[in-house]
Amino acid sequence: MNDDMKKQWEELSGKANEALKKIHQLNTESIKKMTKLQMEMVSNCIEGGMEKARNLSKTTSLSEIIDLQSGLYKQLSEKVMEGAQSSVKVAMETKEAMSALIKEGFAEMPSMVEKPVAEKTAAKKAAPKPEAKKAAPKPEAKKAAPKPEAKKAAPKPEAKKAAPKPEAKKAAPKPEAKKAAPKPEAKKAA
Repeated sequence: MNDDMKKQWEELSGKANEALKKIHQLNTESIKKMTKLQMEMVSNCIEGGMEKARNLSKTTSLSEIIDLQSGLYKQLSEKVMEGAQSSVKVAMETKEAMSALIKEGFAEMPSMVEKPVAEKTAAKKAAPKPEAKKAAPKPEAKKAAPKPEAKKAAPKPEAKKAAPKPEAKKAAPKPEAKKAAPKPEAKKAA
């Protein structure tokens, strides 16, 4: 019995390993496709910016600049929309491939997993069900007591008026600079 169980376990783990390898391969392919799409979208944006810079030098008026900008915006928005649609398409393809793998895995499920489940459900069906007891009647719910009215808020005291600020002190008068003393006159030589 142990050998049989061991073989079934090896078979199950081998199939699970194969399924994981397939899932890994699907994810890798999906990521590669998404990365390629994103790189294309980035290069389109860069090319659009470069084209705008080249054409900007040729413009002479504001209306030409606005026309140039709207034309480039339209082109880039179309390219971005195409890229987004392609990304959704890749995601849906990956989802469908994953669903197919899961269905395949359930179809190949070994009998060791299916037999015990089938036996348990058969045993549950065969066992007689005890009759359910009737629930006792519930007492009527009591009515809640009325809530007391909320107290009215007391009036707030008026804000105190700020005390008047004292006037700024005037600067003390600066003492006047002393005048230089007159120089004594030099004696005249006779």
